[in-house]
This record gives sequence, C-alpha cells and structure tokens, in this order.
Amino acid sequence: MKILGIDVSRNWAIVVFLCEFPTVSPLQYSKSIGEPIKGYPRIKGNIQLNEIAYKLECNAEAIEIIKSLEADAIILEPTGYWYASFWVNCAKKLGMDIYWISHQQTKINRQHYFKTKNKDDYLDALTIALTYFDKSGLDDLGNPPILNNYDHDSIDLLRRTFHEREQLDKNKNSLINQLRQRLCCEFPEIAQRDFEYIGVNGYNPTLGHIAGLKKNSRIKATSGTGISEYSQLLANDIIMYETRISVKEGELSEILELEQFNPYCQVFNQFLFGTVTKSLLLLHCYPIERFLFNGKPYFRGDHDISLRKFQAYLGLGYSYQISGDTSAKQDKIKKYWKGSELNALSLVCSRTGDYLPE
Repeated sequence: MKILGIDVSRNWAIVVFLCEFPTVSPLQYSKSIGEPIKGYPRIKGNIQLNEIAYKLECNAEAIEIIKSLEADAIILEPTGYWYASFWVNCAKKLGMDIYWISHQQTKINRQHYFKTKNKDDYLDALTIALTYFDKSGLDDLGNPPILNNYDHDSIDLLRRTFHEREQLDKNKNSLINQLRQRLCCEFPEIAQRDFEYIGVNGYNPTLGHIAGLKKNSRIKATSGTGISEYSQLLANDIIMYETRISVKEGELSEILELEQFNPYCQVFNQFLFGTVTKSLLLLHCYPIERFLFNGKPYFRGDHDISLRKFQAYLGLGYSYQISGDTSAKQDKIKKYWKGSELNALSLVCSRTGDYLPE
C-alpha cells in the first residue's frame, strides 16, 4: 500500500510518500532521511523537500507529481472546504482512495513519534502517513484510526451552502443600512421599521411599499422629502436578497435531512435550534470522532481533553487568567470563555433567554 500523507495549507500542501511503517522509531527514521529544506514555506513553486516529502502548490504540475508517485490513497485531516477540496478532487481524478484522520489523533501521535508539541507542517504530514501504518494504533478489528463515518462531500456541500447564505445576508444587511440612512431624510416615519419580517406575499410589507410592489395601507404620508428612485432600487435589491437567502435556507434544510446527519440533528432539535444554527454547529462538530483518540475520549489526568476541545469548537472553552498575589485577593483570578465567537454568539441568540454560563 502506497500512502500520501497530506498536511493542507492555504494554497499549498506538504505531501509525504510512505509505503510502510519504518523498522526503526519514527524519530530515528526522520533523522535518517534528512531534514526538509529550510524556509520551505516561503519558497515559491513545487519542490522536493527530502527523499519522501514534497511541497506542492495547487496547480497542474502538482497533480502530475502526485500521479508520478503512483500512490494508492491519500490521507489528510478534515479541514476547510477551500483548502482541502483541491487535493480531494485531485485524488478522485487519479482514482485514489481518500482517508481522513482526526486533528486530535495527529496531535497526539506527533508528540508520541517526535517528542514535540510544536506544530510543524512537515512533521504533521509525516505523522499522518505514519499513523495509517502504525499497528499499535489499530482498533479491535485491526483497522487504522481513520474517520470511517466522515462524508467529505456532504459536509462540504453544507459548508459551501452555509457560507453562500451568510454572504447573501451580509450583502443584504449592508443595503438595509444604506436604506435606513436615506429614509431618515426621505421617510423618517418608517426608517426604523423591521425589515426582517416576511409577509404573506413573500417579502417584507414595508420594503414592498418602498419598492412600489404593493401599497401598505398602514403607511401614511411623510413629513420627509419622499422616497427617491434610488431608495426604491435599494428596496428591490433587498427583497431579491431575501428571496435568495430563503432559497439557500431551503437547501440547507434538505442537506440536514441526509442520513449521516440524523444523530446530530436529533440532538439539535432538543434545543429547538433553527436551520442556520444547526448548520453552523454541524460544521464545527462533524464528525464527532475528530475530538476522540482511537474512537474514545482522550484524558490527561482527570481532565477530559476531548470534551474541552469540543466545547472550544462550540464557543464554550474556558481558561483562567491569574495575576498578582491570588492568596490575598481572589478577584484577581478571572475565568473567561474562549473559542469560536461566531458559534457562541449564535448559541446565545438562537433562543430567547439563553446565555453563556459564567
């Protein structure tokens, strides 16, 4: 079996070619093949770092290099759609199998193999390749610790659709801010109305009135200068964005109904999360195995590291900030939450009355 261990960066990746687990320790093996070229992250183009490693950019030449290695499969970590998709599509074109390994597994094995906690792209790629062949990490059925339940295509479809919806919403909000500013002069009586509510006609009644689509009997004469043609166009654009956002949310709902997401959505439904919040949470915690080590929670002493990492991904990780003489003044010890701020904010806003624990 010929494996390519890939550590993905923004527009390039470190690729390590391996056929078996070395007969000596990984640390001795890494020394025997030589260190990679110094400063390789700053070197442009596709280069060979040592006997088994390459730095490849996202281009046609890199695909030809991978093809020349005649590998059977690639193995990499679940990472962002825009980063990993090039290498996944490359493997599909070349008829290679695709395996996934959790970030937690890579981190722990890197520390075990090379006695370092420092993240290093080359060592991460080598660790990923070594993990596949490491017999000490096989499960009870003799399988390597890969993420068998990870569906890259489905989660990336969800990620792409979610970000498209977020981009549309961002553009819509920008237009709403412009319209509100203009209405303060043109029609101050409706400048602060709710533009998010969608009426029975499929658009906001106030926006429909401004755009000239349908008169709203509740809107009377104004003491302002009157609605301008430009404001009418803004209102039409906002309605168009609301329609496109509604379509994207419908697509998100369909993706969430896929079988592989059912266990996750069953939990989300218990908290009455909406479609957008469900999608955001799923993007951060799928697959749940990414937080485990050999399929089980990882403990360091009495601390559940897997749980802590899971909480951080959802915006609920915490740490202590200590200053001065803590024995005299306990108020100098501050416990604060960290992690995904976007997730934390969504969790707070998704249900009325919810708040982050202190």
